[in-house]
Amino acid sequence: MNVVFLTLASEGGASPRYRVYQYLPWLERAGIRCTVLPAVSARASRRLYGTGRRSANAAYQAAELACRLAQLARARRFDTVVVQKSLLTVGLRGLDRLAAAAAGRLVIDVDDAVHLGPPHRLAGWLRALEDEAQPARLLTRADRVVAGSEALAASIRPLNPHVSIVPTCVDTDRLVPGRAGRGRTPVIGWIGSPSTAPYLELLAGTLRRLARKHRFVLRVVGAEAPRLAGVTVEARPWDPDRELHDLHGFDIGIMPLPDTPWARGKCGLKAVQYLAVGIPAVCSPVGAAPEIVRQSHEGFLAATASEWEAALELLLCDPGLRARLGAAGRARAEERYSLRAGAPKLVTVLEAIDD
Repeated sequence: MNVVFLTLASEGGASPRYRVYQYLPWLERAGIRCTVLPAVSARASRRLYGTGRRSANAAYQAAELACRLAQLARARRFDTVVVQKSLLTVGLRGLDRLAAAAAGRLVIDVDDAVHLGPPHRLAGWLRALEDEAQPARLLTRADRVVAGSEALAASIRPLNPHVSIVPTCVDTDRLVPGRAGRGRTPVIGWIGSPSTAPYLELLAGTLRRLARKHRFVLRVVGAEAPRLAGVTVEARPWDPDRELHDLHGFDIGIMPLPDTPWARGKCGLKAVQYLAVGIPAVCSPVGAAPEIVRQSHEGFLAATASEWEAALELLLCDPGLRARLGAAGRARAEERYSLRAGAPKLVTVLEAIDD
C-alpha cells in the first residue's frame, strides 16, 4: 500500500508533527509505504506559524497553490491520498473537485474544525478565487474522515458519516515525567502556538486574583506572554530540543478555551502533553478536554472564573494532590493517548480503505 500525506506545513508544525510524522515508522512497519508532501517549505511555514508569525500574503498563497497543484498532479501514483487538515490555508474554488478526481482513495485527517472555514482569507488579487465552503465540501467528498476527538467527529458526521476517531497522541517514551520541583515557586504552564495564545486572556482576572494570595510563575512556551499586572510571567520560544525540559518545568498545566464552534473542534494536545509528563491539567470543558481529563482524576475541568480560581488554588497549595493527579494522568496518557495506542488505529483505518 502506497500512501501520500499532503500537509500544510513541514514537521515543524504541530499538527503535521503529531498527526502524521510521528506515525511514519509505525506505518512503515505495518507495510504501508509513506510519502509526505508539505504545501510549503519549512522556512515559509515558520514565517506563517512561528512565534513571530506574519499574516499570509498573496505571494505565500500563490506559492502554496502552485506547489499543491503540482502535488495533486502526481496523486494518481499513490493508492491513497491523505489530506492532513486542509489542502491549503485558504479556501479555493473548485479545489475539492480537483483533489477528489486526482485521488484514487481520499482520506481527510482533521484536528481542527476546518469545515467551519479556512484559517486564512485569500489576499490581494486572489480574493476573486475564494470559496470559504471548499474545506467543508472536501470533507463530503472523502472516502474516510479521521477526526482527533469524538467532539470533532460529531460535528463532521452531518457532512460525512464515514468518520473514524484517532485521538491526537504523543510519544510517551519521549514525553516522560520529570522530578517534582521541590522547594521552588510553583509554575503554572501553558504550551502552544501564537494562534491559541489569546485564549490565555480568558484567565487574566483569575491569575491576578491568585497572585494576590499565592506565589507562582505563569510560564508561556511557544508564544508571546500576556501582560498581567501583579503576575510574574515568563515567555519562552518553542524549541523541539527543549520541549521536554520546558514541560518538566511546569507544576500545573492549563488549557483555557472559549466555548465557540471553532474551539469545540480542538483536540486537546496541550492536555495530552501535560498528562504524559505527569502534571495535573486544568482545562475548559470544551472540545476534547472532557474526553481527556476526568474531573478530579487527572486534573480539573473549569467552566467559570470561580472554578478556575478554585482548581488552581487547590493545586498550588497541595503538592501531594499534584503528584497524585499527575500519576493518574501519566497512566491515562499511556493507555489512551500514546503512540502505542494510536498508531494501530491509524493503521486499521488505512488498511480498511485499501480493501
